[in-house]
Amino acid sequence: VEPELKQGLQDRGWTKEQVDTLWDDIVKFAKYSFNKSHASAYALTAYITMYLKVHHSAEFMTADINSREGDAKKVADSILEAKRMGLKIKFPKWGQIQGKAYCKDGVIYLGTEQIKGYGEAFGESLQAVQSINYDSLFDLFVACVAARVPMKGLKSLALLGAFSQYGSDTKMARLVDLIEGCTNNGKFRSYFNIDKLPTKLETLSKFGVVSE
Repeated sequence: VEPELKQGLQDRGWTKEQVDTLWDDIVKFAKYSFNKSHASAYALTAYITMYLKVHHSAEFMTADINSREGDAKKVADSILEAKRMGLKIKFPKWGQIQGKAYCKDGVIYLGTEQIKGYGEAFGESLQAVQSINYDSLFDLFVACVAARVPMKGLKSLALLGAFSQYGSDTKMARLVDLIEGCTNNGKFRSYFNIDKLPTKLETLSKFGVVSE
C-alpha cells in the first residue's frame, strides 16, 4: 500500500516531504485507532448495555453475576455493584435453589455457583431432592444423605438461610452437623435404609422415607 499511496499523492502534486509526513502519521495512528465500523459496533454495544443496566437493572445484574462464573472476586464485585444500585439480593429458600442466579419480581436470588467452593453441579444435585414433599425436616436431611448431597454444602445453605423457615440459621447448621455425625453410625444407616435408597429420588416414597 505504501508505494502506491506515495506515488499517487506525488502524481497529484504532493511533495516527498508531505507524503512521508502523512505516511508516518497514518502508521502512528493505526497503532491505537479503530476503523469506523469497529468503533460503531462498540458504541452500539455500549449504548445497549447501559440501556439494559438502567431500565432492566435486576435482569442485567443477574446476567452479569452469572457471567463471572469461577471468579469469586468478580462475583463479589458484581454483587456489590448490584447493592450500590439499590437492588435486593437474597439467597432462595429450600425448594427454589438453583445452580445459577436468577431474577424474580425484581429480586436477585443467588445460586450455588455463587457459593465459594461449589458450582452449578451442586445446585443440580439438589433439584431432585427439592422436588419432593417431606413429612419433616429430618426426612429432608435423610433424603439429602441418600442422594449423596455434600453435608458441607448443605451446612453452607443452612447458614445462608435456606432453611430459615424451620428455625434459626445457626440451629439449622448444627442440625446438619448432627445428621452428618449420625450417618456415620451403621445402625442409623440401617434403620433408615440409607444405603439401599435408590439414587433416583422420585422413587424414595416407595421406601417409606418420604411421602409424595
